[in-house]
Amino acid sequence: MWYGFFRYSHNHLKERHDYVIPHLSKALFNLVNQGYEEVIIQPLHIMSTSDIKRIEEVVDEYKYSMKRIVICNTLFSDEEGNEIANIIWDDSEKNDILLVGHGSKKNSNKIYDVITEAVRNKSNKKVYLATLEGEKTLDLAIEEILKDATKKLTLK
Repeated sequence: MWYGFFRYSHNHLKERHDYVIPHLSKALFNLVNQGYEEVIIQPLHIMSTSDIKRIEEVVDEYKYSMKRIVICNTLFSDEEGNEIANIIWDDSEKNDILLVGHGSKKNSNKIYDVITEAVRNKSNKKVYLATLEGEKTLDLAIEEILKDATKKLTLK
């Protein structure tokens, strides 16, 4: 059974497909009432944020109603960025790399610097970073790329 916990997608799915995703507390309530004893929650977030803290708070309310309820790690869960660097980096890749992430208007964009550095260390390539929100704009990344006279670039 699939339940999603999305902050932004609720209205889009309702408007476009007449589908409503229940809030996590409602989903867990339904699962308990349907007799589920084990639930695994996989956050879709790249890093731990206040959204993850809210998920943990809701799960705490239901942990005594089930035999097992688990929240898996976010994609970026180690401090050095090695997990995500292994996913991003491709040994056969000849080009330098431009990483583009969603970013945030908050201070949580520092995590992208850690990821960029981890990919640089893993690949020994020039690695550039741009975010859609925040200070690391695409324009700044393009300036760096032009300054370095980068010829071949892979967008990830």
